[in-house]
Amino acid sequence: MMQVPWLRYPQRFFPSLSICLFVAACLHAPDSGAVKPSVGPVSELPQSLDRQEAVAHRRLGLGLESAGDIAGAVDEFAAALSLVLWPNQALNGGIDESPQGDLARICELTEPAAQIIRACTLAIGSSRFDRGRLAQMVANRGNAYLRLGEHDRALTDYETSLQIESNEPRGLIGRGRMRARAGDHRAAISDFNRAISAAPKLTEGRLAQARSRIALGEFEAAIVDYDNILADPEMLAAYPDAYRDRAMVHCQNGEADAAAIGWQVWLAATPGGASYVRDMLWARGYLRGAVGTEFDARTLAALRAWTNAGCPGD
Repeated sequence: MMQVPWLRYPQRFFPSLSICLFVAACLHAPDSGAVKPSVGPVSELPQSLDRQEAVAHRRLGLGLESAGDIAGAVDEFAAALSLVLWPNQALNGGIDESPQGDLARICELTEPAAQIIRACTLAIGSSRFDRGRLAQMVANRGNAYLRLGEHDRALTDYETSLQIESNEPRGLIGRGRMRARAGDHRAAISDFNRAISAAPKLTEGRLAQARSRIALGEFEAAIVDYDNILADPEMLAAYPDAYRDRAMVHCQNGEADAAAIGWQVWLAATPGGASYVRDMLWARGYLRGAVGTEFDARTLAALRAWTNAGCPGD
């Protein structure tokens, strides 16, 4: 009868089996505390470096903004934004302490228009702002487009702003101005009225409404708009020329005495007013010969003559 080899030579087989079982046990044994290579630093290091670089870009952007280099600042804020995902609540609390907030701040400026458009677009695209601030930034971008003469893009932004927030004051004023530009002053005044209701302290809303009312020949209503500006120190500080504009409306309404008083009040409140009035009267032929440096009796007499004539234009 044939014998199985391992039965004939147990002393050879069992030692081999023991070795195999030992190796297998070692391979499958639970962790005994040995230090294993960690992949953590390998994956975290680039993120850490990106964060440091992003913060450096933002700091450089803040410095450039302080120095008046808006284009350079926008470049740096955009670079910071592209490197890491900035949290909603940034390092020092709040969206303003982040590149998104920096770009939104630049979006509030008026010049340079091209850089404001870029800053607004980046801030809008970050999806980090509530509806109110988003609508405001879109309207601000519309204003920048308007300053560049891109009227269609401006109107699109004003309409988009009002789709986001129906009573956004700057969107209403912007669309109203576009309507006034097209000669639709009634629709423009409707927009301006809504803007004034939403933001009574926004001087530009009352100014725009007054100008549309003047275009419609509604001088008394326009004077009320200027009176509202002049009665509020904040609005008057934002537009001291409201005295001059109201005087002009008094002229157009045939109120010579009120116009003359208005001009003199404006001259007292505006350092450069005298030079403006002298040049204007000389250009219209109410002052002859050399124009002096002082607002003298001759200049005042010419101003009254022009006022009594209804303040005719060129």
